[in-house]
Amino acid sequence: MSIITNYPLIPNVANEDLLIISDVSEVGNPTRTVSIGLLSDTLSPPTGINLSTIGTSGASTIVGNILNIPIYQGSITLTTDGTTGPSTLVGDTLNIPDYASSGLVATSLITGTVKLNSDVVQATVANSITETALRTYGIQFNSNEQMVVNVPWTDTTYSLTTNGSSGPSTLSAGHILNVPNYIPYERIFMELNINDITLNPEIQVHYNTTAVTFTVATNAAGLYVITASSGIFWAFTRTHFSIMNPNVLAPLAGTGIMPMPTIARVKSETTFGVDCYRADSGADIGVATNLPTNGFSVTIEARIYNVPM
Repeated sequence: MSIITNYPLIPNVANEDLLIISDVSEVGNPTRTVSIGLLSDTLSPPTGINLSTIGTSGASTIVGNILNIPIYQGSITLTTDGTTGPSTLVGDTLNIPDYASSGLVATSLITGTVKLNSDVVQATVANSITETALRTYGIQFNSNEQMVVNVPWTDTTYSLTTNGSSGPSTLSAGHILNVPNYIPYERIFMELNINDITLNPEIQVHYNTTAVTFTVATNAAGLYVITASSGIFWAFTRTHFSIMNPNVLAPLAGTGIMPMPTIARVKSETTFGVDCYRADSGADIGVATNLPTNGFSVTIEARIYNVPM
């Protein structure tokens, strides 16, 4: 730097020069006046200082060669309305919710508090933890900020029918479950007698829960075969017969009269036989014998039960 000892004898003043003024005036007049305004025409402004205007509050700062002066925009009013949601700045009002009273609300990125859908304590024990594929769902907030889970399932509607009265239950592809209207048993009640004119056997059916019809024929003396129009005596059924034959005949041996032993038994899926016998006073049951003409009718009741196989 230059040292200026006599002003204004040195006409050129450089930046950062030190100006020394010596009083060499005459005695009795020691004062010298220096005008800074005159120096501004000679000195250039300093270099290396940058100005910034970051922020709107706080003190001005100088760091290194950067002078920061905030852009002051007036006063800011602080409020703490609400307990959830983001902070907001509206005009000169800054609202920061009072998170401390309820906790920070959870989001997909923030760990926070949530609201239950109900305060009722669930008494049902939870299912065991599983890792079943395609059965894990995320949780969300509903419009009331309560946690909910949306489980997309298909509501399959089943229809129930009761067609038929026998056979197994079935479930069709159309979700129709058919459970037959099982009757404890099928019941048939009929009378068997001999026609007075034709001398042929005939039957009169008085009660019949099946959908079949019946005919009768003689297989041999005293052996009558009753045939159904379709099968009713299946492998999964059992038939119980009750027979009353009020006719009596003289025995094959001995004297007097004796009842006619009569039995019934299933012969096939469509037939059952009624066998009438003439008693014998000996060890033998007797021999098959036709029912007497103008005799009494034989009553036959058959109960057909379904049984598990």
